[in-house]
Amino acid sequence: MFYELMMSMMRKKEQIMYATIKGTLTENDGVFSGFSVSNYLQIQDTFNLQDIKEIVVKINLPSSALNKSKYEFILVKGNFRISCYSYATYFGASGVDVAGVGNIAFGINFQPDTDYWLKYKNDGVNCSCAYSTDGTTWVAGGSKSASTISSSTSITYLGLRNDTSVYFDGSIDLNNSYIKLGATKYNLQAVVGYTIVGSPTITDGVVSGFSSSDYLRIPRYNDIESANFEMCIKYSNISVTGHRIFQFGTISTNACQLRTLSTGAIFYDTSTKRYTTNKTIDDYNYVKLKTTNGLENNVEIFVSADGVFWEKTTLTETTNTLTFSNNVIVLGRGIDNNATIDLNKTYIKINNKLWFNGQQA
Repeated sequence: MFYELMMSMMRKKEQIMYATIKGTLTENDGVFSGFSVSNYLQIQDTFNLQDIKEIVVKINLPSSALNKSKYEFILVKGNFRISCYSYATYFGASGVDVAGVGNIAFGINFQPDTDYWLKYKNDGVNCSCAYSTDGTTWVAGGSKSASTISSSTSITYLGLRNDTSVYFDGSIDLNNSYIKLGATKYNLQAVVGYTIVGSPTITDGVVSGFSSSDYLRIPRYNDIESANFEMCIKYSNISVTGHRIFQFGTISTNACQLRTLSTGAIFYDTSTKRYTTNKTIDDYNYVKLKTTNGLENNVEIFVSADGVFWEKTTLTETTNTLTFSNNVIVLGRGIDNNATIDLNKTYIKINNKLWFNGQQA
């Protein structure tokens, strides 16, 4: 009992903070690169600079970024900046600019093609910085009094300066990066956002005004053909006249898709099978699709009226012969004009990890 209580307390002190991918970035198992003025990461949470107790971010700057004679902005929150400057053979002038305090130097020239863990810390008395090349052994940098730190709730960016004019030329490893607010450590995790096609209406995260030309697009996961997939959608006013709730791909008739029959029954089409449920769309407000090892295997569909109590549907399988297309996830294309989808309660998980949580790209 004591062990379970301690584990519960530890979990509460270590949570996840999500960063939305803005534009298109290159990802390799949580390591992001390809930053530009339109491609970067933006932290979803709003918090005060004065509340930050610690930041750790793992970076690598390639040789191709040398001699650009510009600042490389790694993490920026208003006038709080972790950065370095590119010279001909190294990255120098490296440090943390803290609003109200000034620059705190790491005290090292960073070498190209080398992993560095960069740390900023505010212990309530002093703010300081340190670096590591293995994430374990830290070398102390400069330190200044924390008494003059300015209050700031500006947006937090990774890979971009907040005026969108200067970006980071290296990679940022979110698996080894975190922000600590008070006693709680928030591990950083990236999620994708939606883009708008046409002119659907979005009010406080609730989307309406759908049509065949007014809907939302969500980027697909690269390895979705072999991934475990889960999507939950909260909806209202979807009629029982055969509407498409979401689909993979842009070809309306040749895509894996969750739809309703003319009877209102919910069904899921894959390239080889149709899975028809024993539930009708207007009896519920939530629908959840789960598959294992790709979009066509071990299909399960659940429904719920309140998002708390879920009923697993009974599926009837029939044969399909569709051409499978999954280049993008399309949400709401072809459902009723007066139907709504609540993005605040809609999500996608890939391999049990959140991939989309209703935010805009």
